[in-house]
Amino acid sequence: MPAPATTRLGPFSVDTEGRLTPWLDGETPAFTFKWRDRTIQASMMATGPEAGQLGFQTTVGRIPSSANGRPGDRLDGFAALRAMRNALPPGWRVRLAPDHRAVVESKAQITLPVTATALVTACTLFLISLDPLLAALPDTRL
Repeated sequence: MPAPATTRLGPFSVDTEGRLTPWLDGETPAFTFKWRDRTIQASMMATGPEAGQLGFQTTVGRIPSSANGRPGDRLDGFAALRAMRNALPPGWRVRLAPDHRAVVESKAQITLPVTATALVTACTLFLISLDPLLAALPDTRL
């Protein structure tokens, strides 16, 4: 009996060459990994028959509360956030979450089905671009 053209592996469809595609239309499979003590969240979405997008999101710091610490810490945090916004690569954004976490978000285009090599490459390119931003943060991580 011949092998099926695709197999389901969690939220992914895996073809006979080991390439991945989201299993269901509209479903957004996700995974996490660590880089420099930060959790990176990556999600995959189909945007067309052979097109997809990887979304990346990570918390880079937190604006200090005005109730704790020196009053200048909060101002320094906002200044660091503004500097980061000006240094972001095209298409990236930084936003302030309601709990005052500074969150960096980015998207990368991929071809579906995607190979593991292409998936790791997209993640690595994100990290290479993220690293200088992290290095420029103050020791307090905002």
